[in-house]
Amino acid sequence: MRRIKTLIHYRNLVLVVILQVSLSPIAVAEDAGSGGMSMEEANQAMANPITSYTMFIMENDNAFLNGDLTDGTEYANVTLIEPLIPVSIGDTGWNLVNRPVIPIIATAPVPTGVPGDFDQKSALGDVVFFSLLKPPSTGHFQWGVGPTFTLPTASNDKLGSEKWSAGPAGIALYTSPKDTYGVLAQQWWSFAGESDREDVSKMSLQYFFIHNFNEKWAFITAPTISANWNASSGNRWSVPISAGVAYSFKLGKRHVRIVLEPQYFVVQPDAFGAEWNIRLAFAMVLPKL
Repeated sequence: MRRIKTLIHYRNLVLVVILQVSLSPIAVAEDAGSGGMSMEEANQAMANPITSYTMFIMENDNAFLNGDLTDGTEYANVTLIEPLIPVSIGDTGWNLVNRPVIPIIATAPVPTGVPGDFDQKSALGDVVFFSLLKPPSTGHFQWGVGPTFTLPTASNDKLGSEKWSAGPAGIALYTSPKDTYGVLAQQWWSFAGESDREDVSKMSLQYFFIHNFNEKWAFITAPTISANWNASSGNRWSVPISAGVAYSFKLGKRHVRIVLEPQYFVVQPDAFGAEWNIRLAFAMVLPKL
């Protein structure tokens, strides 16, 4: 319980820092990179995973899990801290778009060894980091490729892989003031780590579609399909569908978008996996680096 309270404290501290940064006079004075943009431009940037703007993104997932290993429904709450940091490569027009994904697990079920019995644990999870090279683009179509890594940073070994993993990542998307849609794919294979843990061979495929009704409201779907290639056929895939709503506004001088996106898993692992997930997300445009 103390660890859960500590993790929630750090998550709330992040929110306080965001609020201070967005409202501080110094930040506003230095905001030449994003303060002059229109809401339409900001919405297009916040919908684009390889935008040229620096972004702060935070997602909170509330998952309801079941399967053969449990007699009822288990609950997990995970917050993902995802700063998006594009770096210009000289005057070439190419960008290197960097995005760490830091999971703060407030609570997640861990098997106790007794059939059908789980303990709720909290921890820092394994950090994912990808870096995509994006060429110059003046049209609607954009793409990027690069490496992706999973780092064995979990503070509870039951909630992490204890493996170093790496692989390719790629994205392709169409973007316009009204619509943005595309796919982001990542694949990881373990290459080092604890020898007594299972090797990693996993894939994630996020498909996304955002339609802006106006400057404030938008429809969004952005779930992530995942596959564990080392699992048996009945436990390999997790396939969610979703339909959500996004609302954009200004917090001080910062453009902000909040999202509510319920997700239902039409395919889930037989043994144990999510059936429903309620995602709350927050994105803020920051000045260009």
